[in-house]
Amino acid sequence: MSKDATATVYARMLADPVFRSVLSETLLSPWDLTEEEKHLLLEELTAGTTDPYKSRVMNHIRSGVVPLSPVVASALGYAINKANGLPTGMLTTRGFTSGSAGCCGWGHPILPMLQGMLE
Repeated sequence: MSKDATATVYARMLADPVFRSVLSETLLSPWDLTEEEKHLLLEELTAGTTDPYKSRVMNHIRSGVVPLSPVVASALGYAINKANGLPTGMLTTRGFTSGSAGCCGWGHPILPMLQGMLE
């Protein structure tokens, strides 16, 4: 559950500038986050990157073998694509609808690594 919570907070950070500007340790308290995850999310506020390969939060979310739930992965993919000016249309429905989303790496609840899908 912790990685889903981290991904949810990160997606909201990307999608909502107001949430990003008021995010603090207090706002993170109710979430199911480890201390490391809280630290990474707060650190991300100053880093400000939306590049999923440079973000320490994204590296943490991709680590391990536990996949994100489909809804959370879709929300995160949507937020990252939107922040980077990439297509988002196929990422708005539950279950990773196939179709023109082939241009994006979010067609699976396990996030893509540079070398391919982590299974």
